[in-house]
Amino acid sequence: MTHTFNHANFLNFLDEKGEKIRRFDTVEQMDDCMMTKWNERIKPGDTVYHLGDVGFTQAWNQRNLPRLHGSKRLILGNHDNIKGDLESHFKKISMWRIFKEHDLVCSHVPLREDSMWRITFNLHGHIHQQPSPSIRHMNLCVEHTDYAPVHLDEVLAELARRRAIMGETAR
Repeated sequence: MTHTFNHANFLNFLDEKGEKIRRFDTVEQMDDCMMTKWNERIKPGDTVYHLGDVGFTQAWNQRNLPRLHGSKRLILGNHDNIKGDLESHFKKISMWRIFKEHDLVCSHVPLREDSMWRITFNLHGHIHQQPSPSIRHMNLCVEHTDYAPVHLDEVLAELARRRAIMGETAR
């Protein structure tokens, strides 16, 4: 999943019709919604992979990241300050994570298909409300997930559906 907390510009994002996609009046409302949904879906012992751009200020991170359930791992995003305090909030920080057993790679930005290392699917963030570049990509930005984390079982079910479509297309 990708939650970018404390990001005021999110309130101004527009859909393809030019209408605001956010249902929030303030950044605080948006953050409260995302934090509540996070803690409703994630138990303290769960492992969570955050697909980058977690928060915009160290003060916000210090105050709020400890309140989020789970053993957190970060796939580094372009707005994440690695020189800041993130290492104190995440068990592991990396540029990507390959799950060979699930035939997927997690990254912040959508990967080029020719760089996916014989892996079929790419779970990514970064592009917010925009659609993923192909059926092999799955955009997990909060704009696509009702501002909530997505469980691996849900991801795998969707990838199985896509795999079936891809098989039909290949015939």
